[in-house]
Amino acid sequence: MSKRTPPRPATQGKHRPAKADPHAGFLAQAMAAHQQGKLADAERGYTFILDKDPQHFDALHYLGIVKMQLGQTEHGIALVEQALRIRPDAADALSNLSNGLMRARRYDEALACLDRSLTLSPAQPEALTNRGVALGNLGRHEEAAASHARALQIRPAFLEALNNHGNALRALGRFDEALAAYDKALALRAAYPEALNNRGLALSELRRFDEALASHDKALGLRANYPEALNNRGNALKELRRFDEAIASYDQALSLKPDYGEALYNRGNTFSAQNRHAEAVVAYDAALAIQSAYPDAHWNKGISQLLQGQLIAGWQQYEWRWQLKGADAPRDFNCPRWDGHSDIRGQRLLLWAEQGLGDTLQFCRYATLLAQRGVEVILEVQPPLARLLGSLEGATRIVARGDELPTTDLHFPLLSMPMAFNTIVPGIPASVPYLTASGEEQDEWQQRIATLAGDGTQRKQRIGLACSGNPKLANDRNRSIPLEKFLPLLEADASFFLMQKDCRPADAAWLAGQPRIHDLREHFSDFSDTAAALTQLDLLVTVDTSVAHLAGALGTPVALLLPFVPDWRWLLQRNDSPWYPGMRLYRQPAIGDWDSVLAEVRRTALAR
Repeated sequence: MSKRTPPRPATQGKHRPAKADPHAGFLAQAMAAHQQGKLADAERGYTFILDKDPQHFDALHYLGIVKMQLGQTEHGIALVEQALRIRPDAADALSNLSNGLMRARRYDEALACLDRSLTLSPAQPEALTNRGVALGNLGRHEEAAASHARALQIRPAFLEALNNHGNALRALGRFDEALAAYDKALALRAAYPEALNNRGLALSELRRFDEALASHDKALGLRANYPEALNNRGNALKELRRFDEAIASYDQALSLKPDYGEALYNRGNTFSAQNRHAEAVVAYDAALAIQSAYPDAHWNKGISQLLQGQLIAGWQQYEWRWQLKGADAPRDFNCPRWDGHSDIRGQRLLLWAEQGLGDTLQFCRYATLLAQRGVEVILEVQPPLARLLGSLEGATRIVARGDELPTTDLHFPLLSMPMAFNTIVPGIPASVPYLTASGEEQDEWQQRIATLAGDGTQRKQRIGLACSGNPKLANDRNRSIPLEKFLPLLEADASFFLMQKDCRPADAAWLAGQPRIHDLREHFSDFSDTAAALTQLDLLVTVDTSVAHLAGALGTPVALLLPFVPDWRWLLQRNDSPWYPGMRLYRQPAIGDWDSVLAEVRRTALAR
């Protein structure tokens, strides 16, 4: 937000009463001290006037600004509010009051104050950009960007408005435009550490981490003791996998600002990226000691606990997913949510899918356990899964999301089921298969696969391949791999089939030159088709995507390729999965090393 405006005599005349001010000389001296930054002298001067005249508007207003500048925010707010009761139409006082309210995080009140000020005097670029900051803190980023843009129409070279406009655009995901706003500010003033720091954030969002690091370093060259830039620098270093340097940068930020919860949280993320999860939990706990209601710290702590097999504690932290930034809110139904532990025998429960297709395939098994407890289960799932999940034992009815729901007594989100059942590693329900393809579809796919394989008198091993999942997933760059990485597998005396419905352009181009891989994409309309095809295979070699869960649920053997830091459900170190007995896990020995993983698959899982 814009800085509080120091008092200037020229702005006071329009508010001065018609009669002469008997304290004008003292006021002028106090204002001069204020303008020179001599806050103690200014405070004494304004207080002296108020001892003589407690209703002196200017003294109340300016003393309020001094108190805010001295860190006595609430006292300052009260003084400016008292001044405004004398002159409610003082636009400058309203603007300065809004600054204090924003510092106190009273953003709704700050916005109302700024709107009043702008109604009285619309051409206030400082008030307009402060209004944008307030709107941004309220999550109203479109309106914030518009308010900053209005400020820039009035004053195109307004540095703070350019920086703030960049922040609003960055919050909207318009990272290239945000970068342009920061660059424009820096063209006007190269030595602008805030804009350099924010520019680094935009570059990180664009995955230009080397440039982001350079921008944060420039900010720190101008202001060495800048904890926010040190924290953001650490994040860029983490993404560049320069982990020790990242930790050092967070530690430097914390030496300047010991209660910097975000730096502690990011420190935990850096340990997590190295599979140092016990240390990560310590860092998350330190962040939570400062800010107990910190959803991301709770969530990532839970992920580290789940990876370590501490499931009961992890499930509790996993419930913070609803409060993560950008997360969908829990859905509202015409029935209460089950509390997860009371006896609901004889009642009808809506169990609704959330997150990805793989999550639904993995956790739909809990519908069977509910039915065994005498609960009537209505299971709502993503449309591509609806037909297949008709084979799930225990679900009275499968509803595709978007279709009309029947009346139910209670509802419950699917990924909270492990918590409700107090699932621990030895007690994971792992009876497979719990999904099946229809006999008719299996017959159809048996003929299709046999024709494509062309085995003749001796049947070859039939291997399915899947190299990528949803590209929108945050961790997709770590779990998906180029299809050409599978080339060493093609040396085996086997028949190969592409088992994913979607294929990225580079993979499709490579696939066109590989006649040994049979492309089944055109035959997949939904997961029922994929399931029937999987029943005809001897092995699926796949990255961590929904088809892996489908094969696991069907009981088809799986060689699962995992990045160095796997998703929480695969735990650590072990080469089997307690969720899927027919699955073998192949883990990266180092970040990015897929070649070793695939060489091990070739050695241990494929026919020679």
